[in-house]
Amino acid sequence: MSIQPIKHIKVSALLLAIASVAAPMLMFHQSSKATPLAPPLHLAQTPPRPLSPGVAPSLDAHYSHKATRDIQRAREKAFSFQYLLSQASSQPAAEFASLAQQTLGQAESSYAAGRFFTAEKQAKAANALYEAAKTLCEGKLGYVAGPRGPKAPGKRWYEAPYQAQERIARTETAMNYYQVNNPTATNLLQRARQLAGATAPTNVVQTPAAYNLATLANYRASKHLANAALHLVEAQRGF
Repeated sequence: MSIQPIKHIKVSALLLAIASVAAPMLMFHQSSKATPLAPPLHLAQTPPRPLSPGVAPSLDAHYSHKATRDIQRAREKAFSFQYLLSQASSQPAAEFASLAQQTLGQAESSYAAGRFFTAEKQAKAANALYEAAKTLCEGKLGYVAGPRGPKAPGKRWYEAPYQAQERIARTETAMNYYQVNNPTATNLLQRARQLAGATAPTNVVQTPAAYNLATLANYRASKHLANAALHLVEAQRGF
């Protein structure tokens, strides 16, 4: 047998082997296009996973942390406010500071009983009451008490007339909607209205920049009192 016929036989055998392998692969590829192996997955039809047992403890830890933070802030404000009150005698400021101290005590009791959400909201109310008392003292002193000494009022002071009205309206809406009967919150809301109403211009519309510091202090204290009332409402309703 010559060399040339042998080469033809080898090439023919190789082509036949390649064809025998490629044919099943081509048939599988065509059949996979015609019939999918599995129906498409619709994520929207997948039922939600139930909450794990560790969710509730994590919420307790979350509110416990926030309550601890706000209680500590209120304690610090109570300490720093004593000096400010000694510099500017203000009966309303002393009254709000006394209520803040009572509210802080309630927050500490709620925390000790494991009611962390209630403790957080009560501590926030105490902080707001201390801020209202501090602001009224600053209005009498004629300057803003900063951490490094007296300073001029900032942007938030000049926004106080608008913020006071917004917070009062928000607190009124919450109390009416949830039908919360909280005498302290009701009294604070009434005091907030009085402070905002007593400083409102009667015969001419003024811009906040035209108000003196005492007038801005009343508006700012009004905002803090409305905040305190709202936090007490949240503490009572539990959310």
